[in-house]
Amino acid sequence: MSLGAYVKALRRQKHWTQSELAKDITTKSMVSQLELGKARPSMRVIIQLLARLEADMVTAVEQDATTIDEWKQWATALLEEHQHDEAMRVIERLLQKDITHEERIEWLLKFSLAALRQRKGDLVIRVLSPLEGELEEKRFSDPILTLYHYLGYAYIYQGDTMMSYHYFDRCEQGLQTVGNHSDPLIQLRTCINLGYVLMQLQRYEEAKQRFLRADLAWNQQIPIKWKGFLYHHLAICARRLGEQEEAKKYLDEASRWYLLDPEENRDAIIILNGERAKLMADNGKYEEAIAFFTHSFSQRDLLADTNMKIDVSAKMAEFYYKAGRLEEALGLLNGILGEKHRPSPSLAYAFHVRGQIYRALDRNKESVEDISCAADIYQKVKYHKDMAQALEDLDEVLHDLFDEELVSCMR
Repeated sequence: MSLGAYVKALRRQKHWTQSELAKDITTKSMVSQLELGKARPSMRVIIQLLARLEADMVTAVEQDATTIDEWKQWATALLEEHQHDEAMRVIERLLQKDITHEERIEWLLKFSLAALRQRKGDLVIRVLSPLEGELEEKRFSDPILTLYHYLGYAYIYQGDTMMSYHYFDRCEQGLQTVGNHSDPLIQLRTCINLGYVLMQLQRYEEAKQRFLRADLAWNQQIPIKWKGFLYHHLAICARRLGEQEEAKKYLDEASRWYLLDPEENRDAIIILNGERAKLMADNGKYEEAIAFFTHSFSQRDLLADTNMKIDVSAKMAEFYYKAGRLEEALGLLNGILGEKHRPSPSLAYAFHVRGQIYRALDRNKESVEDISCAADIYQKVKYHKDMAQALEDLDEVLHDLFDEELVSCMR
């Protein structure tokens, strides 16, 4: 069956008319020509059409691809069109065909890239870990440095910051030794990612130096959103280091870059507003922080990432708590903490804030439960400084609770 016949059969099965398929005359014409075998549009156009038809891409490729090179072309085009799930399915079939060992490694790495773009860190670790020992024999080659880079990302998605640091560090060491790579941006990405991971490990001065180094190495080929990301995280490091003027300067710079594409950077802008509000709160301006962040907080349900929702809720609750608006603070957290979530720094922070609110309300037993939970999660995600603070707060609440029990017994 030709691809045209497949498209025709698919339309018949779905009971779709020509007008239902297409938004414009060009696409309608392309569908007709493809069905009649009169034209061979580009693979990219065919993929876009099949996606609109809700077609099974693998079946379509099987109908159309007869050689291994054609399978490779399909997989590459699917990756370029960001059809990551379909690309992974096509690559799985390609890996079953008669390809060389080097080609197999190349396509396993491409499969891993597609999985990373869907944040499937566990899958990437399962695919690439068995290759690590084999590729290390060819030290400093493109494939092993790419593997380190991808595993660094995969462990970020899995919440294992130390392993992420391990792989990005190995990638950087290799890049410094070999001096070049087929991906011209890998060195800059690795430097930025190491800064991000060091920040997660609360090594803020080291993280800041990484970000500054990346800023110096900048060139015009880098996506705009990276520049916003870089200044955003420089601002976080500066604020954590008590450098408030520096933090404000970096926040302004991050905002300028993010606003070049406000739709693409919507979530990042909301998080950036949270940092700006935290800077106000650091100076005791809690009501100003609340007023500044309220609009962003009202859009929290639009956030794509659950951790962002938790983080935004916890930040806002902390502002209310410090402004003395305890019941409002509690209301913000009760809903989101009533659901089951994966351990993360944001989740620990939310429990920690609620524990402090309970303590201020003299609900010390609930405070102990929440701050204990926060300390456990901080330990799991290796946020050692925040864990130490949680344990210190827990110790104080336990003293309060002990005093309460003692007074009760004396009565």
